[in-house]
Amino acid sequence: AMSLKRKRALERLRSIRTEVEQKGLPARPNLYDVAALTAGAIEILERDDPQRASAAALYLYRIAPQSFSASGVESQLACRRGCAFCCHGYVSASAPQIFAAAAAIRRDGTGFDATNERVHALAARVRGIEWRARIALREPCALLVQGACSIYAARPLACRGFASYSVESCRRAFDELTDEVIVPPAYASVRSALESALRAALKACDLPAVSYELTGALAQALIE
Repeated sequence: AMSLKRKRALERLRSIRTEVEQKGLPARPNLYDVAALTAGAIEILERDDPQRASAAALYLYRIAPQSFSASGVESQLACRRGCAFCCHGYVSASAPQIFAAAAAIRRDGTGFDATNERVHALAARVRGIEWRARIALREPCALLVQGACSIYAARPLACRGFASYSVESCRRAFDELTDEVIVPPAYASVRSALESALRAALKACDLPAVSYELTGALAQALIE
């Protein structure tokens, strides 16, 4: 029989999960918050569904906006549509996030061919290049269209968690190839919690919990 202590812990976890799913993560997520989301992602990954990996990513994406909002710093951010300095760097993402992005690209019927071509062309240019050299190329992300992300609702957590208080610092970092952009600590914490929950769920389900370079992995996913 289940011990009273374990029963209470599970009840607390269920309660936290309900609250986080409804309201998002707090600005400083703790281990219980991450464990609650991990449980939610595991439930999805254990489904008999070929789309379960991307569904697990989308589950966390639904919780992301309100979690970042709860940080209380959104009004101070300089990030706006059309500002894309950060869309010229190296992005890594786990397999569920790659599959979610690939699915979003496939859903764009009219734009699919052009996006698919850009993804494969960029993947060929950056293959085997380590991340610093990749940043030095200043190549725009293959998903960037007229200064905006063409799969915004399905963009990876790395993109969601990168934010800045200053356009000038982003411009300077882009021009001088520095990493001096200060990401709000609350944004970094929320992104880390979401990434940790997904990684822990993958491990629990005996699935690869590694991250891949976005463009190369996307090119592969779009072939399969």
